[in-house]
Amino acid sequence: METPTFASRLAHYRKRAGLGQKELAAILNVTPQAVSKWENGSFPDSTLLPEIAKALDISLDVLFCIKEEEPEPDHILEIMKQSAELNDTERTRLGFETMYRFLCSYDRNLDPEKTAFPTNLKPETFAQLRTDVSLGLMRLDADAQFFTFLKLPEEGIRDYATPNERVLKLFRLLSDEDAVKLITFSEGVPRNYILTTGSLAQHLDLPEERVAGIVQQCLDLGIIWKLRAEIGGKVHDIYSYVHAVPVTAILVLAKALTGFITNCEPNIDTWNQGAFRDNREEPLK
Repeated sequence: METPTFASRLAHYRKRAGLGQKELAAILNVTPQAVSKWENGSFPDSTLLPEIAKALDISLDVLFCIKEEEPEPDHILEIMKQSAELNDTERTRLGFETMYRFLCSYDRNLDPEKTAFPTNLKPETFAQLRTDVSLGLMRLDADAQFFTFLKLPEEGIRDYATPNERVLKLFRLLSDEDAVKLITFSEGVPRNYILTTGSLAQHLDLPEERVAGIVQQCLDLGIIWKLRAEIGGKVHDIYSYVHAVPVTAILVLAKALTGFITNCEPNIDTWNQGAFRDNREEPLK
């Protein structure tokens, strides 16, 4: 095994920290050429050493090979331990604020010490991330906070996300105002609450025949499930909404999209290729 050196430790821990030579140079206010020289055998000015150790999250003893390499810190485990001690409300707050700081970490120009969750927001404020490997969006307003994060494969998501007939059927259903009323009403009922087309028609002030048609479409898509019950000697169809998280997320994201997402804090935008990517040998020019 090759004996570790300052140069090899510097390169190893720089990469572990997810920093390129240019990024580490920017943090230290030196040139990328200086970092390259250090990793090829020269040494930085002694006044920079504490800043290098801080940037790489290691001790100077490890950097100078006085101590063995430190195991990679398990930050996720620490968050899980902290979260386990909280109630649901506190855990949700911790998760959301952690995700906000995680998204902010994509901007190397942001000071990590100054990325606390913002206050005094403008209405409809979002944090947005667009890179070639990930997409992220957060709504920060307290009335409906959400976080969504999409990891993009190298070839893009075209193969998975191109709409098929069932997806188009869902979009057609959600373009029907009465269907949206039925879905949002059903989403608001308690867990395991049983409905009939008659009760839905009464609650929504719609003809029962109209409701029955929408319910059938929801059944086809798995948004509602059906049972049969014998009541007073007669067999009745009864229904329960499945409280599908994707449906709720689609409606919330649709509201965000139609609001144009104009207020972003931060808005990190470094992408060169769209998520659906054109994988042809001759790309568009």
